[in-house]
Amino acid sequence: MILFIIFPAIIVAVTGYNCPGGKLTALERKKIVDQNNKYRSDLVNGKLKNRNGTYMPRGKNMLELKWDCKLESSAQRWANQCTFGHSPRQQREGVGENVYAYWSSVSVAGLKKTAGTDAGKSWWSELPKLYENNPSNNMTWKVAGQGVLHFTQ
Repeated sequence: MILFIIFPAIIVAVTGYNCPGGKLTALERKKIVDQNNKYRSDLVNGKLKNRNGTYMPRGKNMLELKWDCKLESSAQRWANQCTFGHSPRQQREGVGENVYAYWSSVSVAGLKKTAGTDAGKSWWSELPKLYENNPSNNMTWKVAGQGVLHFTQ
């Protein structure tokens, strides 16, 4: 009986993540969104520390993320060109972009299912590793020079 109750809940939770023609599965999309919303929630609730060991200021007006199939399609078109780097701004007007790459001497095929959440972990790891105390919480060139542009995106 428990399986019957849990299974429909999983189906309902994942069906909102279908993007026709997309390369990711609905479950992969859900995991990426859930992971990012968890990090953002931790930031809003003052649970994350920076490189100095100081708790970050609580976030404000940080809305919950939702998956956008159009953004996925745009990112996939760029990824299909196999060009390492950011896409031209005119292709993503008003939208930020993070690039993630994984190099290995062995096959990375097995990492396909976790690449999205691996990227999220990598970007958010900039906070405790690189982000120095910034009481005003303003993005300046000095802050950008710390190598935290992915985390702050």
